[in-house]
Amino acid sequence: MVGETWWYESLPLASAWGELVFLEPWGLLGLAAPVALLALSLVRRSTRESFLGTARFFEADVQGSEGQARRSVPAWLIVAMVALLLGTLALARPGAPPEPLSGVVIDLVVDQSPSMFHPVRRSDPGGPRRIDVAVEAFRAWAERYEAENATPVLVRLSSSEPSSWRAVTAPALTSGSAGDLPMVSRAEPLWAAFDRPGFVWITDRAIPSNERKHAGLFASGGESLPGPIAAGPAGSIDWLADGTTSFRVGGAEAGKVFIGPRVPESLVQLMRLWAADRGLAEVNAEASAEASAEASAETGGDARSADLRLTRSPPPEDGSFTVVESRRVGRDGWEATVSEVFGAATDGRVTPWWVDSDGRVLVGAGIGEIRVGFGGFSEPPDDPAAFAVSWIGLFDRMRPVPQGVLPPEERVAAGSPVSAPPQRLPVLPPPPPAAEDSQRIRPDRLAALLRSVLAGSAALLGLLAVALLALATDRRPERRR
Repeated sequence: MVGETWWYESLPLASAWGELVFLEPWGLLGLAAPVALLALSLVRRSTRESFLGTARFFEADVQGSEGQARRSVPAWLIVAMVALLLGTLALARPGAPPEPLSGVVIDLVVDQSPSMFHPVRRSDPGGPRRIDVAVEAFRAWAERYEAENATPVLVRLSSSEPSSWRAVTAPALTSGSAGDLPMVSRAEPLWAAFDRPGFVWITDRAIPSNERKHAGLFASGGESLPGPIAAGPAGSIDWLADGTTSFRVGGAEAGKVFIGPRVPESLVQLMRLWAADRGLAEVNAEASAEASAEASAETGGDARSADLRLTRSPPPEDGSFTVVESRRVGRDGWEATVSEVFGAATDGRVTPWWVDSDGRVLVGAGIGEIRVGFGGFSEPPDDPAAFAVSWIGLFDRMRPVPQGVLPPEERVAAGSPVSAPPQRLPVLPPPPPAAEDSQRIRPDRLAALLRSVLAGSAALLGLLAVALLALATDRRPERRR
């Protein structure tokens, strides 16, 4: 949550080094101790009248010193009062005032599955989409939070998968910035990976409380979406509003894949096997730049008409890349040595899928496109089976579904809207001090020095008061009988 509530009094004497405050103001109640000690001492020292037969012999001496005797305060009492005063100030903990907060940080995880881009109500096809409603609910809460706590809310926007986070930071989030995100996944995010303090989930359905312990949730809700859940050459399977399914004859056109030139041969062969198993046609299967144009003319192939494209990403045109001859890398339980690593180009649609230790993107992926950022494999994978499973899984995830087809879990009604803000928010630290501020004494260091001086002085003066009291007691004349 946003900082603590501070109550403090300023110390004018420290204004030259910056304002100091009392961090424990209740300690100032100890200022009553010196006053109480002085009052108690004066009460005990008050004179009493005694009628003695021999008093007349001392009347002259008593009248000359009576006022002075009654008003004098012993030295040990003065030292003790000063010690109590300094100790009280040390107990109140003078310190630097709290730094103003730069803001609280929220990591926004946006569900970008297809259902989020459908309207909330079937009867209103042109109405607000689910992603717009959920983001608007979060934005309204963020504005209220800023107004109530006088602290800006900083948002880091991510996509559905950890590997495809986008570096977007803004003091407030508008529905347009999230609503313009592409559909990068056919399924919801793996929510358990984002259940941490400071995270907020944007989705369309309520997520059970046992699956969400730390993150906030803003869900749009929504009615069911009857329609096809599978389609092929023979026909399609439709999901109905009552939860049943029906088969409709008349299939969709077979999908297509495109393999660009200079793609590593092992990936070319693997994609061809995968496409044949999925019943997909290949519109351009050449592996060299010279044969690409001729083959495209012969087959009528066009990369833009393909459902999934596997290409080798060209190096940046500005020459700001460094080619690495060879590197041993891996993922998903396999390793391989790749050569001619220069990095794949990524953007808002294609995000990193495979990255080396230096941050070079070996493979970028997005729905409908996979980009390779290296020349080939100089050594085969150590586990060919795991290698094949990993890449085939990538092909399946990046292959777009036929137009209008949604999985059953996307068509089920999302229920009512939910707004559950996060319970704990990470605080963004204040900016570093300016160059001229570094030449001055830091207020926190000055405050620590002042507390040490006050506490040490109080202790020394306390010992001195005890010594003076003992000395005064020894010098007191014995009472004559």
